[in-house]
Amino acid sequence: MARIYTFRGIDGACAGGPSRGIRGRGFWIRCLICAVFALPPCLAAETPNLFQLLRAEKQIEVPGEDGWNEPYLLPVREIAVGEEVIYTVEFANDGGTEIAQPVVICPLPDFMVYVPGSAIGPGARVTFSVDGGSSFAEASELMVSVDGEFETAAVERYTHIRWTLDRPLAPGARGFARFRARRAPLRAEPIS
Repeated sequence: MARIYTFRGIDGACAGGPSRGIRGRGFWIRCLICAVFALPPCLAAETPNLFQLLRAEKQIEVPGEDGWNEPYLLPVREIAVGEEVIYTVEFANDGGTEIAQPVVICPLPDFMVYVPGSAIGPGARVTFSVDGGSSFAEASELMVSVDGEFETAAVERYTHIRWTLDRPLAPGARGFARFRARRAPLRAEPIS
């Protein structure tokens, strides 16, 4: 049975400042307690001992002493239509044995549209789903039926992102995957 931890929210008040890397579980537990922004849980795709967290952040530029702007990631509290959010999935092998082929699957949050080319994961193959996570393919290979004809799926139809790591994950090893998404306008009916 997969041991999955999901991070379902964040609050700037408990973040303690700009994000600069993976934090301990205590930090995330405090954030869960004061959560105000719901995020979808990422899935371990039946990978035992894969501990995962999902963060939503905005990038801001702060003028540095040297005159150059320094980028910082701050937790998201509100998202305006068209605004871009950076989602980071952090994962770690909490078990005592190596995970041979780790797979991380993350549903796209409601009303968010994937930004093409933004999904990264060091040493990972990135694929996408348009059918609720039942099947995955590279972006250029995702097809949908429109009026009986098959065409390449628009990013608005993406439902999930999957990262398949190309190397085993040793006990205690950590990693991350990241993607960007924009807030879409509300629709009267869901995209199908």
